[in-house]
Amino acid sequence: MAISEGDRGWERARSRLLDRVEIAVREANRAVLRERIPELSEAAFMRLAVTVARLRGEYLAEAMRFGHDRMGRVTPAETERLAHARRAFDEAVSAFEALERAISRGYIDISEAEFGHTPF
Repeated sequence: MAISEGDRGWERARSRLLDRVEIAVREANRAVLRERIPELSEAAFMRLAVTVARLRGEYLAEAMRFGHDRMGRVTPAETERLAHARRAFDEAVSAFEALERAISRGYIDISEAEFGHTPF
């Protein structure tokens, strides 16, 4: 017999289902991501953060050069360089945010090895 919204226990049944789904999603993500990223160190995570910062710098520097030599007129090559820098930055930001989200949701653990030097 199916439980419907008007029945007693419907809310409890829905809550239990959602809890089981959440556990299954976490376990699936942990298993799949452990295969692809067997160990994520703090240093590796920071290197990715630095890479994102450098790509941001390259994108913004390219933007500041955009049309600079011809008083606002831009060439197709300048447009392509700026677009390439933006795509690289956007992709790196998306990857960093996805990794950060996976860590915060408990899909990936970070080993706590100490930094031997700053990642910059």
